[in-house]
Amino acid sequence: PYPFQRRRYRPTAAPRPPRPLLHRIEWDDAPAIAVPGPRSVLLAGPDSQLSRAFADRLGARGVAVRRVEDPPGAGAPGTTDDTATLEAAASKVVAYEAAAPEAVTHQAVSPKAVMPGTAPAEVVVPEAITPEAVPPKAAPPETPAPEVVVLLAGPSPDPGPADGPEAADALDASHRALATALQSLLPELAPHRPRVLLVTEDVHVTGVGAERPNPAQAVLTGLALALPDEFPGVLAHSVDLSSLDGTDAHLDALNRELTVRPSVSNDSGDLRPAPAVAWRAGRRLGRTTRPVAPCATSDESALPPHGTYLITGGTGGVGAALARDLAGRGRPTLLLTGRSAEPPAGLLGELRALGATVEYRPADVSHPADVDTLLAGLPRLDVLIHAAGVVRPGTLRAKTPDEIADALAAKTRGTALLARGVVKHDLRPGLCVAFSSVSSVLPGLAGAISDYAAANAYLDAFAAAERTAGRPWQAVDFAAFAGTGLASGGTRGPRPLATGEALAALHTACGIDAAQLIVADLGSRATASPAPHPADAPVPNRSTSAPSRTSVREPGPTSTSSSSSSSSSSSTQPSAPTPVSAPDTAGVTPVLRQLLAEALHLSPDALGDDVPLLGLGLDSLMAVDLVKRLERELDRSLPITLFFEHRTLGELARALGDSVPLSPSPARSGAAPSIDDGVSFPLTPVQLAFHTQGGLYHDVPAYGYVTQDIRGPLDPELLGRALALLADRHAMLRIRVLPGDSGPVQSAVPPSYEREGTLDWYEVRELPGGGDVEAEFAELEQALRNRPFDLTAEAPLRAVLARSMRGTQAPGPGRETGGTGGAGGAGGAGGAGGEFLRLVLVAHHAAADGFSLNVLGEELWALYTTLAQDAVPELPPLATDFAAFHTHEQSARSESALAEGRAYWRGVLGRQGEPLALPYDGDPLALPEPPLLAHQVTPGPALSTALRETAAAHGVSLFHLLLAAYARCLSRW
Repeated sequence: PYPFQRRRYRPTAAPRPPRPLLHRIEWDDAPAIAVPGPRSVLLAGPDSQLSRAFADRLGARGVAVRRVEDPPGAGAPGTTDDTATLEAAASKVVAYEAAAPEAVTHQAVSPKAVMPGTAPAEVVVPEAITPEAVPPKAAPPETPAPEVVVLLAGPSPDPGPADGPEAADALDASHRALATALQSLLPELAPHRPRVLLVTEDVHVTGVGAERPNPAQAVLTGLALALPDEFPGVLAHSVDLSSLDGTDAHLDALNRELTVRPSVSNDSGDLRPAPAVAWRAGRRLGRTTRPVAPCATSDESALPPHGTYLITGGTGGVGAALARDLAGRGRPTLLLTGRSAEPPAGLLGELRALGATVEYRPADVSHPADVDTLLAGLPRLDVLIHAAGVVRPGTLRAKTPDEIADALAAKTRGTALLARGVVKHDLRPGLCVAFSSVSSVLPGLAGAISDYAAANAYLDAFAAAERTAGRPWQAVDFAAFAGTGLASGGTRGPRPLATGEALAALHTACGIDAAQLIVADLGSRATASPAPHPADAPVPNRSTSAPSRTSVREPGPTSTSSSSSSSSSSSTQPSAPTPVSAPDTAGVTPVLRQLLAEALHLSPDALGDDVPLLGLGLDSLMAVDLVKRLERELDRSLPITLFFEHRTLGELARALGDSVPLSPSPARSGAAPSIDDGVSFPLTPVQLAFHTQGGLYHDVPAYGYVTQDIRGPLDPELLGRALALLADRHAMLRIRVLPGDSGPVQSAVPPSYEREGTLDWYEVRELPGGGDVEAEFAELEQALRNRPFDLTAEAPLRAVLARSMRGTQAPGPGRETGGTGGAGGAGGAGGAGGEFLRLVLVAHHAAADGFSLNVLGEELWALYTTLAQDAVPELPPLATDFAAFHTHEQSARSESALAEGRAYWRGVLGRQGEPLALPYDGDPLALPEPPLLAHQVTPGPALSTALRETAAAHGVSLFHLLLAAYARCLSRW
């Protein structure tokens, strides 16, 4: 954009053929490698014929079997279930007596009254006995840690009534029971890291033989995907049985699963589905994906351009994007629904402007009454799009079964209610599309969003069951959308999808006869996006009055000032940050310290206010878990990124409004704080070298410079303001070097532009006009470059805008030239109407090098462009400044740091027993001889004097003389 904004063009990889985004889910034979079976199994789930038969079969093989509800020691060798049952009954009697002693009479009961293998008799206590009459319970044998945990979900539930709230309530109850059963296993996973099998029935439609699909237990397959993420070291996968196969076939399948080597998700290469197994008629099947060929037949009329659409979640990121896409393709009738009372401002108007007929109806699709009201009176639908859903991050350990069921509701209850509702109201849509997610299929994506993955797994199974029954349902599993949707910004799994390519794939998917399709680039993994380079950051175009130097705002968490004033306002120094104190109603510090101590397994006393939490081992899943627990403790909503936005306990307490005033933490870890204007600090070794050279050779400059041709209209005053903003931003452009107590020191003077309205180092120079413009400019440039800097009294930067109305060169590409130490060049330039304009920037090397000039040039014209547009200049905040960098470097070169380094290497080398000899050292006392390649010689005083005199006679330094001699020797060899 005018007048200048440099864009970066970085090298990119050669273009590759586009990879397919659409993939089918298929089930193929999955042979397994046999391994020894487990010695101990933990069994969970409701009591059923299968669970009892499975436990008996394992026991017959000598496997120790324990159920989750059994007391410790149950299932261990030498203990019978009957004895454990009787002992449990006796303990209940004692407990009952303590609660109501007047209602209990006693009779001695011996465990021998029950024979092993028979049902225990009813415990009767008609006569009084003393507690001593009950034999003491022997300590149970130690229970072996489970090597495998098996959760049997039980028989698939009866679908029940076709519609009505009873069916939705039954589905909710089923999901709560499954969540409760899985959570009961979590205490066993953390310490033992067993293998986990989650066994469902009739969830998947494999296409192999007869099937009776029922999606009710599908949520368990989604929850299973979170276990490896939330419990590192745990291998978990689902095993789906068929109710048509019978108990014996189920037992054979489970025995096989216990003796096969577990599948491990691949961490590299193409993404593949998470391990999942289905057994059908004695065949072991595994889930795979197959790309849809680009030439695959697709019904383009599946999403008619002028059709009638009902879009649930239609005002969310993905739903609204789809609505815009449909409105831009024709003149559809769009019925949007969401939980909000009103749609986002401007959305309906935008869609109507695109030609769509739009109506918004608030409804919660998980409520039967809302769904009935929503669907009543609707016209016949062409397409139902179910895009409603919620994601509430938090680990399985941090959520209650009710919270899990609530998060599932929109996609489980809501889907079932919508499916029954469109039939009840005779809406007869030609296609029903459920927006699902790859988190229900691919590994590594369900951690901390297990209920979201579970809800999408239900959608996948529901669509397959409905399509098997002849109803036109389809699940489309999207990868994360880039910039929108529930999972935007993801850095795991497939690369994020651009909204346009995802919706284009959706149009193709809807025309394919498939119950489930994946929309993802399975050959490309997501990566964390690098932080944008300052030159790439856009400058916001906000209309405002012309700002002065203090209008530059650097947004960031450590910014303390964003005021603006006119160019004539007086200079003000930013005040020191003040401690922040919130009302003393929260008292969150003790809560934070306790929660963090529990999560990190540390003593609360070890958590200081300024200790970085990430350095103590806080990871992403732990942080998500802590946020959920903290929300319950404080009874308030908190951002899921809370523990990444604030590094320490002190910062967290301040952000959450603790009563204890907390001092701000440094903006950078390991870097010294910035040094204020006027505060002196020593020169760096390189600066000291330039300063010494300037003192010895006054007429030899040390500088870098750049010249820039300018074409087009230019406001010299505006350019001066941009330069002033640049000097305000970079203190090194305002340094002065003065004598100090132990050597020269430097300090930055306050900016002068705001006080005086001018810059003493910037001028506009009119060329004489008596000769050739290029010759006149060359003379000006040479004088400007070769005039030494006096850093005791002047800035280390000079800027001259040379201009002449007698342009001598036709307009052409702008050019930039530069050099160091006097080398450089110039070129023709042409301004508006043939005007010659050329800017020269000269900087002393004590303040800037060549790379710095490049950065300054980019920022200068970015500032000028924004000022020319009458907007507020805004550049990204600086990560550090030179003074802070110098302080940090000094600490790294301190005597203590050097002593520590020397001590380390003394220890390392001292352990060798003898000095290390390099291959080419040879005998240091003998003359050089082959294959000696190096020999160090210390010249005596006479040789040193002779060398210095020879160098002086030839007008070169001693170093250059030795370098020339060395080059001569190389040429002879």
